[in-house]
Amino acid sequence: MVVAGALFSLRIGALDLGWTAILKSLLGIQEDAMAATAVNSIRLPRTLLALLAGATIASVGCALQGLFRNPLADPGLIGVSAGGAVGAAFILGPGALLLAALPMVFGIYAMMIGAAFGSIGAMALLYVLSRTPSGPSIPAMLLCGIALNTFAGALIGLFIYLAEAERIRDLAFWTLGSLSRAPRESVLAAVPLLVIAIWWILSQARALNAVLLGEDEARLLGVDTGRLKREIFIACGLGMGTAVALTGTIGFVGLVVPHICRIVFGTDHRFLLPASALFGGVLLVVTDSASRLLLGSAELPIGIITALLGAPFFLALLVYERQRLHLPV
Repeated sequence: MVVAGALFSLRIGALDLGWTAILKSLLGIQEDAMAATAVNSIRLPRTLLALLAGATIASVGCALQGLFRNPLADPGLIGVSAGGAVGAAFILGPGALLLAALPMVFGIYAMMIGAAFGSIGAMALLYVLSRTPSGPSIPAMLLCGIALNTFAGALIGLFIYLAEAERIRDLAFWTLGSLSRAPRESVLAAVPLLVIAIWWILSQARALNAVLLGEDEARLLGVDTGRLKREIFIACGLGMGTAVALTGTIGFVGLVVPHICRIVFGTDHRFLLPASALFGGVLLVVTDSASRLLLGSAELPIGIITALLGAPFFLALLVYERQRLHLPV
């Protein structure tokens, strides 16, 4: 499934290439320089980014749902993605003046670092504001997410308003989500960060299983819940920050994929987290391919497609939760 989706993504583009040309380009024996450049410098990095970003967003959503014991904890809905977008947009906009005085060692990682801090800050604020003696409150979490998304949108709008003309399009990119504006060098630099974030999240599977019973019960089972929260926050912030810095805000992947995988594989995070990462990567590859096909010569931002697909799913999930809790309509 992963291989089929990746090959399909490599086939799509303005330059029509056959399977033989694609295979030769991947093996480094392509005589056509234009075909080799299209595959190795544009399509392959984009496909790799889609796989890793989708896997990261889905595994982050799954981990947050387990940590908060909240089925509605999606990185886009609760403001984690928006926090990362603000961090990246700040580095590109007002922060560009500050970066000029910093050592060049930050280089290509500057926006990823800024986005990671933004995501971690959003998660920490979300946890503090939604915490109750019995655990995180779903209504408080959703209201806090709305506030964070609104505030982040206002900040990005302010950065766009104050930006120079050539920066406006780059800043607006974070409000739509796309895989088209990530250069090959940035993708290659992001690969180790995304892989580390995914691995770090997967390593917390047993602890997240214990937290599903409640924090007190998890402590009795030997889980250091304070350390678990810190590690989940850092791993999710690193992953979401890196993904958002390269793709913009792509919503609902972290909500839809874990729920589908939970129906198929159950609630054991040892299986749920890897399945979410796998299907999240495949979903984003397929969605990115669709974004290049739907409008022909133009490309539809991928964030629009995921929102159109994810919003009805979210509404259906809300209806289900109301019925499960026997709340009046």
